[in-house]
Amino acid sequence: STFTPPAETTTGDAHNEAEQVQATKPSQEMIREYIVDNSQLQASTPGLGYRRTKSSSARVENAWEPWGKVVKGVDEGDWLRVGQLF
Repeated sequence: STFTPPAETTTGDAHNEAEQVQATKPSQEMIREYIVDNSQLQASTPGLGYRRTKSSSARVENAWEPWGKVVKGVDEGDWLRVGQLF
């Protein structure tokens, strides 16, 4: 994925842990730290842009994070939500 949990703050598979928390506490969101990671995407951009919705075409102008930055968000399975953005 493009967002990777920092190794020093997690143990095990973060995606599976988030799923387990959602299964036991569906009303509680699990906010975690993630690194904006370009190792799989291999984009030639300076960072990753935010979206208003879970659509790659719903770009938010001038809203992005540089590669390597740590952000706090909620893993929604297919997208990471950071505040009100994806």
